[in-house]
Amino acid sequence: VRLEVEGPTVLDGEVRTAWHLEGRGLDVRWYREHRDDGTYLVREERPGTVITFDPPILEWTSRPLVVGQRWEGQTLATVRFPDVREEDATRTLEVAYATTVVDQRTVQVPAGEFEVFIVNFTSRTFDAEGNETESLTQETWVAPFLGEVRTENGFFLVDSNLLGLQPDR
Repeated sequence: VRLEVEGPTVLDGEVRTAWHLEGRGLDVRWYREHRDDGTYLVREERPGTVITFDPPILEWTSRPLVVGQRWEGQTLATVRFPDVREEDATRTLEVAYATTVVDQRTVQVPAGEFEVFIVNFTSRTFDAEGNETESLTQETWVAPFLGEVRTENGFFLVDSNLLGLQPDR
């Protein structure tokens, strides 16, 4: 699996940063906006699905991470299925989310040893009547000035052009 920052791109007339995760059957592209107060997830694309968040989800605050830190918000997720019948092509879901820095520790992954923050992202989805329909918690390990060492999908950092590691090939 390879995660790559593709860089600046124009999306809906605005400059966003595109990220692409590909491999092992995955093909996901995220579009993020960088503001003074943090990094926001604007849109996610998967084969056959486009999800737009309004307002965008605050993924990372610009403040330094500390254990116990928390940020949260609400958004409308518009899920579009471009390849289906028009009447089934779009769904809008209300989503509440919270991100909590739960721990700081040293971890060993294939790319080496890192001091990381353990970050939990929890989202709850609600139907039109306000009933919770789904709850999801994902754990990420984040090394300051490097990024994710363990992704929310459970993938571990093996190599990075930021580390200058020489692959064992």
